[in-house]
Amino acid sequence: MSWTNNQKIEYAREYYRKNRQNILEKKRIRDSDPNIEKKQKEYLNLPEVRKHRKEYTRNKRLDPKYAEAEKQKALEKMRRRRNLINLIQLYYGCRNPECNWTGEYLPGLLDFHHLHPEIKYRQIALMLNYKLGKIAQEVNKCVVLCRNCHAKCHLGLVKLEESMLCKVNNKLEVII
Repeated sequence: MSWTNNQKIEYAREYYRKNRQNILEKKRIRDSDPNIEKKQKEYLNLPEVRKHRKEYTRNKRLDPKYAEAEKQKALEKMRRRRNLINLIQLYYGCRNPECNWTGEYLPGLLDFHHLHPEIKYRQIALMLNYKLGKIAQEVNKCVVLCRNCHAKCHLGLVKLEESMLCKVNNKLEVII
């Protein structure tokens, strides 16, 4: 018999309700043990445990359902980060005061321009798999410009200042 996710969740809840005191007591004992990390490392390094874990992960990776689920998780993570970056671009718009653009800004029409290219780590569009803090560091080195102003900037026709830089925190939220 295979269980549905709801059945598994309900079973876990019921088990926790019945054994709550016992579970909490074991957790208290485990948390009070100063050598717990050492014991865990020793347990995980036992040959039979290592062999079992290696085989389990190998079999799990070979499972097509697991591979597809991991791929979907990665794509969803990248999509969420792309949306955060797009929101930053839309919030700032083109920072060039002499920009002649009169239409609506779309994320595809806006670029991040590194004010100081010598400290550039990487293009932000290529950092979707990086940690949010690393992306935030890179965004904070940039000025948002529309495509025309970005091209003019590389030709030396636009003057940019430090006050035009983006300001975001480690969760990619704009700092006002």
